[in-house]
Amino acid sequence: MKKIIVLLLLTALLQEGFSQSDVHYSMFKLNRQIYNPAVTGENEALTFTSHYRDQWLKFPGAPRTFTFQGHAPFYGRNVGLGLSVVAEEIGMFKINMVSGSYAYHIRMENEVVLSAGLQGQLEHAQIRWEEVQATDPLDRIIGQQPSKLSGNVGAGIFLRKGEWYVGASMPRILNSKTYKDVDSEMQSMFSLRTYYFQAGTAFRLNKNFALQPGLLVAHNPSAPFEFDFNVNVLMFDRFGLGVAYRFEDSADAILQFKLSEQLKLAAGMDFTISSLQEYAPTSFELLVQYEFNFSSKGVHNIRFF
Repeated sequence: MKKIIVLLLLTALLQEGFSQSDVHYSMFKLNRQIYNPAVTGENEALTFTSHYRDQWLKFPGAPRTFTFQGHAPFYGRNVGLGLSVVAEEIGMFKINMVSGSYAYHIRMENEVVLSAGLQGQLEHAQIRWEEVQATDPLDRIIGQQPSKLSGNVGAGIFLRKGEWYVGASMPRILNSKTYKDVDSEMQSMFSLRTYYFQAGTAFRLNKNFALQPGLLVAHNPSAPFEFDFNVNVLMFDRFGLGVAYRFEDSADAILQFKLSEQLKLAAGMDFTISSLQEYAPTSFELLVQYEFNFSSKGVHNIRFF
């Protein structure tokens, strides 16, 4: 019975990973560049972000994802350039990605900024068959590590005014299939396009407290729509307490700390509410961000935690 449960969980895990293909973080509001290249350079300072997610803690083969990003404004803040490195493991699959992003920011009347962004991506995907426990030790596929190097492109738009923003993006436009030597069903699930819509705002409740709600909608042709809601209460411009809800999947708790004007830290815990709750009850995220903002005249925007 235990083996059947593990098999069902792994099947659900692989379907989730392949049908979505893009990285999915619960603290999406703190790392928008991972979904939309148009936000590159939006906070007007050289910024580095490290983001780690451990999906389904202690479950063998569950997804683990690490992202490191850097982006900055150029040419009078009208251009943003960025670089992103992603390392992900899902069961016997290992994926490494490097992306470069470019954004152009058009500053309009009434402090409205319209941004358009492009990104190019290089991906190395590998299947580690040696991690599979085969019933036939003479199976020729065991011990092999088939891999492929592929490229993709993405695009996005982003509109912001003061404390609110909306954006739409497609991180992967090319609908390529990574492995040609596996069954057609797995090929069709691996690298389908995912469409994203983001929206959020921030407003002060009083001098010491601010509210920061956010929304992320994801759609992949091979999976149902995904809805993520996130709301954070910022206190004294230093600490944040947040909750999030992923429709029919998880409820999340998020803590944010502004340790200095440059260094920020956030941690989140997901609590599974789907049918997998009994076997994979929690997931964990950690984010560290450093902003090289050396100007003492910078305008503080509570849209950024």
